[in-house]
Amino acid sequence: MKGILLILVSLMTLVGYAQQDASFTHYKFNQLYYNAGYAGISGATTFKLLHRSQWLGYSADFDKGGSQSSQMFSADVPLLAFNGGVGFTVITDKIGPMRNTSTQLSLSKHAKIGKGKLGLGLQASGNFVQFGLYDYRPPQEGTLDTDPSIPKDRDLTSAFDLAGGAWYESKEFFVGLGVNKLMNNNFNYTSLEDEGGFVKHFYLMGGYNFEVSYDLVLTPTLLIKSSNFSERGTQFDLGAIATYKNDMWGGLNFRQGESIGVLLGKNLSKDQKLKLGYSLDMTIKGLAGKKFTSHEIMLTYALPNALTNLKPIIRTPRFRY
Repeated sequence: MKGILLILVSLMTLVGYAQQDASFTHYKFNQLYYNAGYAGISGATTFKLLHRSQWLGYSADFDKGGSQSSQMFSADVPLLAFNGGVGFTVITDKIGPMRNTSTQLSLSKHAKIGKGKLGLGLQASGNFVQFGLYDYRPPQEGTLDTDPSIPKDRDLTSAFDLAGGAWYESKEFFVGLGVNKLMNNNFNYTSLEDEGGFVKHFYLMGGYNFEVSYDLVLTPTLLIKSSNFSERGTQFDLGAIATYKNDMWGGLNFRQGESIGVLLGKNLSKDQKLKLGYSLDMTIKGLAGKKFTSHEIMLTYALPNALTNLKPIIRTPRFRY
């Protein structure tokens, strides 16, 4: 079936030039995923869980429904003696006939600059990619067995990669530049007799905290994503989040050429360490090949800051202890 082969070739072209990393509407809360320099910079050990269902309900001729989903777990820990931090991330991303699982280890070094802190980080990752139309539902019975152009086996390949980033944040604002897929690794799919691979991804993120009142903070945010600075591989997210008493938040996000999103969140514990967030994206372009809504849910937990448990230094004219 030549049509199936053309679909595969088109998909591989997309994988070669467009964005390959998962996108999250909760990017303001997910800094480590985009920038290795963020590891440990908050000063607290933090754990995060994120799940995204893209175009929920989308149906296709393969992949048990076809809709994309992404899951992420991350942890970052400050290293006080090193004046830096370490981060660990696991991401699974399913899109069409591809499954991509990535494990990432980040190490960051911090320096105090002005009223804020600068983090410079490096990241090593292992990427495992599975490819195949093993869930394809042919229009006629027997086609799957007789058509040689339909892959019947699951191709599994892996690649090691590197990333780097610089992150600066203060009470007033934050800004960071990260680059992933530095090694431009290629890998072969035997069932396609073709080659695919990763391309460099650049992430520029920033935001500013406006104190509207004592209880209310408004934070405009911007995320620019680009693969090799190609025109069709560049996209931006523009949004704003209002936080009330550092206890609950709500906001809007616009993703270029894709969707408008609504974000809501709440602290679940009195010490404000456990947080729950939800976002709803509404598709505004290309509905003929998509579904109207995408959904994300986020859960974060931060351990008590080690610095707050230290006894303060008391100075007097006669003693210091």
